[in-house]
Formats: sequence, C-alpha cells, structure tokens
Amino acid sequence: MEIKTSSDAISTKIDIHGVIRSIEDSEKLKEALNTLSTTTVEINVYDSFALPSTVIGILLKKANVDKTTLYLRVHNERLFSLLDNLNLVDALNASKITE
Repeated sequence: MEIKTSSDAISTKIDIHGVIRSIEDSEKLKEALNTLSTTTVEINVYDSFALPSTVIGILLKKANVDKTTLYLRVHNERLFSLLDNLNLVDALNASKITE
C-alpha cells in the first residue's frame, strides 16, 4: 500500500493506492492522519476492496472525536457496497467514484 498526501491551507488530500491489508498499512494511515494541520480531509481509496476494522475505527475517531470533516472517495464498487452494508456511508461521507 502506498499513501500520498498533499495539503493547502484549508484541506488535506490523501491518496491510497494498493490494498489495505496489514496492521502496518493501518498504522501508515493513522500516522498520515495524525500529522494533519487541517480539519478537512479528502481520502481517495483507489484499489482496496475492503477496509480492516482498525482503519474504520481510525476514520470514525477522526470524524467523531477529533471533529475532522472527512470525505471518503471510494473507487471500488465492492468497498462502497461494504461501507453501505455497514451503514458507514453517511458517517464517513463516503462516495463512489466511477472512472
């Protein structure tokens, strides 16, 4: 898994390429989120078809406890369907991106 971040004064964009599988992958994302200087984050998940529960927990904490505005952009139909089935679409401001 590869994470690329870019920021401006208002928001941060995080692009995730590859499948999110391991604890190490979850830790990389957590570190990227914890170093933010903005309160608005757009996360693009390009290849992953699932999110480990650790990642879901990190994202929910960021949104609910840290009051970060998240926009989760999902590029995989299976992952979006999973988030919908878990009733996380609204909580994570998830949207399906078709290319």
